[in-house]
Amino acid sequence: PLGSPCRAAAGTFLVLPFFNLTGDSKLDWIGESLCVAIRETLATQGLLVYEREDRNEAFRRLSIRPYTQLTTASVLRLGEVLDADAVIYGQFELLPASPPSAESRGTLRIRANLIDIRKAERLAELTELGPLEELERLQSHLAWQTWRTLAPTTAPTRGQFEAGRARLPVEASESYIRGLLAPDQEAK
Repeated sequence: PLGSPCRAAAGTFLVLPFFNLTGDSKLDWIGESLCVAIRETLATQGLLVYEREDRNEAFRRLSIRPYTQLTTASVLRLGEVLDADAVIYGQFELLPASPPSAESRGTLRIRANLIDIRKAERLAELTELGPLEELERLQSHLAWQTWRTLAPTTAPTRGQFEAGRARLPVEASESYIRGLLAPDQEAK
C-alpha cells in the first residue's frame, strides 16, 4: 500500500543515483542524470533535498560503493544516516532499438521508488519508458511525478511544469553529468 504523500512534503529528501541494470558502467551517467533532475526540481520548488556531497558522505560512512544496486535495507540505512524523511531511488535499463537503427540508441525503461523512511513504507513507484534520445523529457516527467507525489498541493499541472523548460540534446546532458562525476578538477 502507498503511504500518504501529504505527510512527506514537510520533510527532507534524499535522492540517490538510479542503478544501471545494463551491466555497462559507461552508462552510469544516466542514473546520475535522473538523480540530478529530480533533486534539482524538488530543491527549486523549496523542498529540502540533500546535496550530492551529503549523499556521497553517507555512502562513504556506510562503506557502500556508489552506483551499486542497493537493497531496500541499504536505502533505508542511507536515509537514516542523513536523517531524511523520504528517499527517492530507482533503476534503469536500456533496451535495444527495435528495429535497430542509426537514429536510436535504444529505449530507456526507468523505475523510481519513493520510500517514507520513518514508516519504512513505499509512497509510490513511478515508471517511464521512451527513447534514450528523449532523456530530458523522460526525466523531466519523472521529476514532475515525484514532486506531485511528495507535495500534491503545491505541484503544478504537467503542462504548467513543462512550459518553458529547455530540452537539451542527450549528448549535452551526458557531457554535463560526466563532468560532474569527474574525479578531479582537471578532468572536469
